[in-house]
Amino acid sequence: MAQAGLHAYIAFLMKGKLPTRKWFFTSFLIGSIIPDIDIILVSFASLFLTLDDSIFLLHRTFTHSVISVLIIYLLLLVIYEIKKDIKFVIIANGFCLGCLCHI
Repeated sequence: MAQAGLHAYIAFLMKGKLPTRKWFFTSFLIGSIIPDIDIILVSFASLFLTLDDSIFLLHRTFTHSVISVLIIYLLLLVIYEIKKDIKFVIIANGFCLGCLCHI
């Protein structure tokens, strides 16, 4: 999880270069950390597989792909279309930019 801390630190260093809209930095910070969620999947899978096999099968796979970022972006845009609240577009942009910086 030290890498997640490093990604959060990099996000804080980039704060001055990002738009200052409300919700943008928070979603950018979460987006820069969330691809490392696969570490939890690896630890759970290591209960059933060897650690090497679970790392090979799950670490840096679907959470570190551009396709998953696009799917999340489209889901947030669908929520925007339903709610008609600009906050969801700002969150979608920040989250996906954070994920792409992580990847």
